[in-house]
Amino acid sequence: MLICVLGFGHIWSAKPGRVGGPAAYFNTTGILASGKYRHRSCVYGHIRIDECTGFHPIRADRWLFRVFGSEPMTIWNGSRKLFLKEHLAKSASPERYLARISSAELGWIDRQAPWMCDSSEVISFSEGNGQQEVLVLLPAFGRISSGSGLFHLVPDGERPWRAAFKCPLNDAGGWAMSKRQDPNQRDGKVLEIVATAKWITHRQLSDIAKITRLEKNDNRKVFEWRVRRLSEWGLLKKQRPPFLNQAILYSITKNGIFCLETIGIHPLSLAYDHGDPKSEGCITHALELNRVWISLLRSGMLSRWLPDSAIRVLLRAGSQEYAKVYDAVATLREGYELCKIGIEYERSLKAIERYQEIVCKLNDERGVHAVLYLCPNRDALRTITDVFFQSKKPVIAALMEDFVANPLGGRAEVNLLSTTLQAELRKICHQQAAITVQRAKSESFENGKRLPVASRRS
Repeated sequence: MLICVLGFGHIWSAKPGRVGGPAAYFNTTGILASGKYRHRSCVYGHIRIDECTGFHPIRADRWLFRVFGSEPMTIWNGSRKLFLKEHLAKSASPERYLARISSAELGWIDRQAPWMCDSSEVISFSEGNGQQEVLVLLPAFGRISSGSGLFHLVPDGERPWRAAFKCPLNDAGGWAMSKRQDPNQRDGKVLEIVATAKWITHRQLSDIAKITRLEKNDNRKVFEWRVRRLSEWGLLKKQRPPFLNQAILYSITKNGIFCLETIGIHPLSLAYDHGDPKSEGCITHALELNRVWISLLRSGMLSRWLPDSAIRVLLRAGSQEYAKVYDAVATLREGYELCKIGIEYERSLKAIERYQEIVCKLNDERGVHAVLYLCPNRDALRTITDVFFQSKKPVIAALMEDFVANPLGGRAEVNLLSTTLQAELRKICHQQAAITVQRAKSESFENGKRLPVASRRS
């Protein structure tokens, strides 16, 4: 069998020859842990190259893209072995390629799924510490499936001893990275979620990724690898504040915003963590809003979530869609209708003069169908229901914990009467349908008036 070497694993060992004879060198995969590469083998195996061929591990990079004569891979006592016996001329056309795959390059591999083609053979597979490294024998155009997409090993047409992993054929007949398999698409989605939330815990980010099915087959290990990589690249800021009991907190960096723009994602909420100490007081408020966001996502009715930073951008640009800056605006689906709900998390009560000003603004509100006030305790709930009793715009008040536990069926109040969010959404939809019908009738009546007499008789 003719095998072309495209890469080696990170761990080398040597066995001295007898009576001063040439040594034998063994190569396998490894994971970086505590500054040293360690085996962490899921599947153990090794490659053997003898010193008599002129090979030495110090100069291993010089032996890449060379063709060796070898016997087929064997398994002895559970260990997989491949013996590269002799070095051949470059003109030899290889039958198999020995490739090294790492999670940092091609993405996380789900070992429980069929991740390679049938004609491929795994020599060694190491996994641990959020890393993977694999040595695998592949034929030309052999397939590898990972968290970043589907890749084929494509040989160079003029130099068959060279090959590289590329995505499948596109419509134009060439090898390219399609949108469906572009790893930047999922990276950008993670960055966009963090930019929208401003601050988000690792648990909340994981919940949103799972609900929106960010990763293929909801693979948690791939998600952990992706977030860790974005943090290491400086696109996400990772911290463990004491008030969260050392839980991981993410925020997007300026470089993360630039990355979003380069891959074609331009969210309105281009807010990143400047490292301002004053912003720490807003973290808990943002985390509570994330809980509301997640609960609405779980309900299956959320169509769009617009954060306060995006509303500020619209108002500064001259938009008159919203009368005030809400903490968020949620667009919810009820049947075939869409309802916009302005969401306010009232962590602390304001002065009565401020609430009177808000009532006046809500009377002229045209951008949302109703306003939802979420309160941390019953005292705040009672105050909100009293203040907005005479508001023309429906104001729904509910306890924060009740709403997060059951966003649609949890107890709420409107004009001092008990209700639920779903009941209010249905009322709004019926009103919108009645308005639409009335508008259609009036338009048809006006059009009938404008027709000439002969046309009406006909």
